Amino acid sequence: MKNLIAIALLTFSSFMAILAQNSDALNYLVKIVNTELEINEKYLKYNGAIAHGKSARKVENKRVALIQTVNNSKNTIAIMPCFENDCTLRDSSVSFLTMQFYVLNYDFAKIVNMEDVAEQSYDKMELFMNAQELANDKVEIAGKNVDKVFKEFAKKHNVPLSDKKDEMTKKIERVSAVNKHYSKVYLIFFKAYKQEAYLMDAINRRDYSAAGQNKDALLSISLDGISKLDTLKAYLNDKSLITACRKSLEFYKSEAKDKIGIVIDYFIKAEEGDKLQRTVGSKDPMLITQEERTQFNKVKKELDLLTKSFNTTNPGLNQSRTATLNNWNAVVKSYMERYIPKGD
Repeated sequence: MKNLIAIALLTFSSFMAILAQNSDALNYLVKIVNTELEINEKYLKYNGAIAHGKSARKVENKRVALIQTVNNSKNTIAIMPCFENDCTLRDSSVSFLTMQFYVLNYDFAKIVNMEDVAEQSYDKMELFMNAQELANDKVEIAGKNVDKVFKEFAKKHNVPLSDKKDEMTKKIERVSAVNKHYSKVYLIFFKAYKQEAYLMDAINRRDYSAAGQNKDALLSISLDGISKLDTLKAYLNDKSLITACRKSLEFYKSEAKDKIGIVIDYFIKAEEGDKLQRTVGSKDPMLITQEERTQFNKVKKELDLLTKSFNTTNPGLNQSRTATLNNWNAVVKSYMERYIPKGD
């Protein structure tokens, strides 16, 4: 199981066609674009490290390096002269990189801290994911604006652009799309996963009233999650995450609807039997009433039946739970390996 910190980065959506003749405007554009290359390379390494199992805290040095590269690029562009009194591309690029620096340095510093507690509850995980989305929205909107200026500059100064995207642009767009799809599926999975943890905790604490409430909540969340999965579009027709999540939710649904009630009933009856045993065992046999004997025998008979059901159900439930979680983790690992390059 893995939650991701995903950072949106700018790549110009159109790149210059290779021209046979030299062009001052082309060279100016290339100089600005080249400042983005190192940023994009470090971004892919940072995101790749997180996508393949490392926490953001453990690869904080990569975020720091990315921030420094953004700042260096900003300073490099800031001292460039305007091109034929046209400062629009330079200034918009500097503004974008300034905002990008702020998001990486401040917004994502808070998000890294949020990661430490995100798995404590679904609400905290949702806040964590939403904080990433809001930070990324800032970058994406600003990126589209500077890309528009880039195209206008090229048109104004007669620099032809190619509609063909370079490989790094494709990689970064793929990373963004992969992370967005994963985040949607992960939140659906995590809500049921966490609810089952509350159910298990209530049973372990022998709080059977809470266990019953959490069982009902797990069934409701599982059914709702399955319904939500029906509306999700697969990334590149790859339904592996959706299928793995659905399999997990089907397990939680079955557990809540048909299985865990047997476990709860067994523990309730076992406690009742233990209490009667202590009561009866503490008395002189001559003082035990017929009503107490009848009740004790009744509970013992009921417990014997429940024990058989418990011994059949509980081991299979534990095995299925482990297998389901292992399957989810394996599918996520495989999914990330297919689409996101590993960080160093």
